[in-house]
Amino acid sequence: MIVIAVSFEAKPDKVAEFKALISEHARRSLTEEPGCLQFDVAQDPKDEKKFFLYEVYKDEAAFEFHRGTPRMAENGKIIPNLVTSRVLSIYRMLPGEKPQR
Repeated sequence: MIVIAVSFEAKPDKVAEFKALISEHARRSLTEEPGCLQFDVAQDPKDEKKFFLYEVYKDEAAFEFHRGTPRMAENGKIIPNLVTSRVLSIYRMLPGEKPQR
């Protein structure tokens, strides 16, 4: 399994817009992509501009499918205007581990 961790900092005046966009993106990833096993969106309670995404995909093919969706292309054009930073990390799940649902 592939694990994706992404940290974002939204622009102060774009927090609500980013939150709505990324929450819908997570929901659609889970409902429209069979290979998306988990997609959690968290917001820092002490700094509403900071968000953390935790995603789990069945395998590399499922992650590549996710990256190739029209939704990703569209969001890829919108998100840079909503955030000041984005840090992406990609991991492999250890053998025997399972995503939490």
